[in-house]
Amino acid sequence: MALSLRLCERLHFSRYEFYGIRARMEAERKFQAFGARTRHQQRRSDQAHSGHQYQERQWQRYDPPLARDHLDEAFKALGLRSSASVEEIKRAYRRQISQHHPDKLEATGASQERMQKATEKTQKIQKAYEAIQKARRF
Repeated sequence: MALSLRLCERLHFSRYEFYGIRARMEAERKFQAFGARTRHQQRRSDQAHSGHQYQERQWQRYDPPLARDHLDEAFKALGLRSSASVEEIKRAYRRQISQHHPDKLEATGASQERMQKATEKTQKIQKAYEAIQKARRF
């Protein structure tokens, strides 16, 4: 440790930078060790199950596909058809957020009730956009 700190002084690193780098490296090492354990467990499970069935269960367990109805609701919240392009989705999201953002209403002196509705609408728009992003993978 003392040697590392002396080396940092020579390289003109502060102690804070050194400790930050060290913390990131330790976190990465722990993350990789965790990944190695889960890969080992997955391999063992793969051997016990047939490949296709196991992959299907993995998908359902960790990242279930969105229900079609939920995705349709998300497109409706943004005022779009489900066949909209990525650019159209982004444009609609920005437009909706701009229209309904509570900060914008606050500047106009809107009532508390209207601010609450705007906050709920903004959250609904945000969730819809995230659901579409996840489904379309962009």
